[in-house]
Amino acid sequence: MPSEPRPVLGRLDRAGRLISADPELEALLREAGSALGEPLALPQIAAVAELARKLRTVVSRPALAASTDHDIELWVHARPEGDEIALSLEGWTVRAPAGPRLAAILGG
Repeated sequence: MPSEPRPVLGRLDRAGRLISADPELEALLREAGSALGEPLALPQIAAVAELARKLRTVVSRPALAASTDHDIELWVHARPEGDEIALSLEGWTVRAPAGPRLAAILGG
């Protein structure tokens, strides 16, 4: 979770792989079972990025990302820059999970 109210930044390549990320986004990606250089395993954030790519314009939408033990509400700004998409995640707010977590299901 960010320690100050600043955007969490990331960048996707033309194939939707996260090629750079602030530590908070990279940690969330690892919790989702992915890593830098792999496809963005955060569906709501990836959907905003894909829409920006298709429309070739900035798209901003609210999103909910699930970590292993909580949900994160955020506002996603996706900006096309050549073949890449620049991500800015703002309003990173941790809240109680909406449903069971994978760790709980697996007994971890």
